[in-house]
Amino acid sequence: MAGACICPAGNTMCGTACVNLQTSNTNCGACGNTCAGGTACSAGRCACPSGTVLCGSSCVNTQTSAANCGACGRACGANQVCTAGACACGGFGQTLCPATDGGAAGCFNLNLSASNCGACGRTCNPGRPCFLGVCR
Repeated sequence: MAGACICPAGNTMCGTACVNLQTSNTNCGACGNTCAGGTACSAGRCACPSGTVLCGSSCVNTQTSAANCGACGRACGANQVCTAGACACGGFGQTLCPATDGGAAGCFNLNLSASNCGACGRTCNPGRPCFLGVCR
């Protein structure tokens, strides 16, 4: 226009390119502002896609993330999976037992676990195995 290059309406010149600062993932809200961690530019702001939240520097689904189950930083224990935002046991025949005075929370087979024999927290005497939920 009048001998000078201009950007179409709704776009801004960033370097040598015309960009839409409302939707550009490499120029979001301002030239050079790059969206990272799985975020995308929407209305000039970097945001996580629907169904995810920003935990640290990554977008995660707190309904299924074992490292961020139900909330950022809430990790599930060993042998656990995150289902509907809650930690649960992933293996067949496993029961989630809370931490006890002498043991950690986790998933246990109540038929075979000497520290959770037949029920969470029921401990067999030293040297006595648990078989079919009964200390032997």
